[in-house]
Amino acid sequence: MSKKVSTTPVHKGAGKVAQAVAKVYGIVAQNGNVITQCVASAKQVYKGADIPKKDLSAIADKVAMLRDWTPASAGPRKSEVRKILRVYTRLPEAITAYMAKHDSFTWHTAVKLARCLVREPALNKALALMDAAPKADPATPLELCGKATRRLINLDTTSGSKARKFQDAVQDIAESMGIPKVF
Repeated sequence: MSKKVSTTPVHKGAGKVAQAVAKVYGIVAQNGNVITQCVASAKQVYKGADIPKKDLSAIADKVAMLRDWTPASAGPRKSEVRKILRVYTRLPEAITAYMAKHDSFTWHTAVKLARCLVREPALNKALALMDAAPKADPATPLELCGKATRRLINLDTTSGSKARKFQDAVQDIAESMGIPKVF
């Protein structure tokens, strides 16, 4: 006897939300106030209700497709999309409260604020998390070089032989510096 799996369809407006988020990613650069476009689109479709997990995944997948993100970069970016949409009802108030204390608000700040709101539902506590977040220890020049080298080595090689030759040259440099191969 097989179990019947009930599947709930994705909301018909999920594609509209995905298009708005994809547009924002295209415009965003370093401008956090365009996050309101994402929130407005989500509010219009979901009317303040929690967005189902299936819809969150569908929206994030659609944004990745519309933005043509590589598989390597799609993972973290899709996670950002889902985090923002999980707290779309509370994000505008949090942005206003954050802006009352700080001079600037970038896209990265919005994502961090969304992450804090997911972790801590109370607005005051989420804002405290924003201000109390520890700064990362500065990396040594060798560590930075190693990270950059690994990113270069792992580039997609579909763009042609020049990219492959460049990767091989970077890999040779990394090996000569004693940077371990990580792929």
